[in-house]
Amino acid sequence: AQGHHVEGDVGDLHQHQRGEHRERDADRRHQRRAQAEQEQEDGHHREQGAQAAFDAAVRKGRNSIFLKPDDFANLSRVYLDQGDTEGAARVIQENRKVLQESDDGKLVAAVMTGLAHSRAGNVAEAERYMIEATRIRETGVPGSPDLLLDMAEGCLRAGMAEESADLVGEVA
Repeated sequence: AQGHHVEGDVGDLHQHQRGEHRERDADRRHQRRAQAEQEQEDGHHREQGAQAAFDAAVRKGRNSIFLKPDDFANLSRVYLDQGDTEGAARVIQENRKVLQESDDGKLVAAVMTGLAHSRAGNVAEAERYMIEATRIRETGVPGSPDLLLDMAEGCLRAGMAEESADLVGEVA
């Protein structure tokens, strides 16, 4: 009977240890989940900070000679990175007059508007703007590497795979 009692004690000990392991595993899962949530929140705050900084630069510099078309592309890109296609398109629309004053600005407007349409699933509109951007580039407007990658994505999403590959090759 004493042997049976020892086996029972060992069984109880193993069961107790398994319970402690489960608690530790649950604690670790909880800690990992909390850490992941904190990292996601930190990333969201960084994105909001970038958006606020670009918004302020564009607003303050709207009539400045120092404001470049790429500043509008950067702000539009921040909205796109957050999944806000309407916000991205609004940046370009609200600043269309300034963007139409230069060939670089016209390219930014076409590319970023087309990319916003492509991410929103408006393939026909995206294609129209990507064709417009291609025509602008054919006049000798180079575009920044970031803008060309945006254009490559827009072309790819609009079914213009060959143009997209050429753009990626040009940047690489």
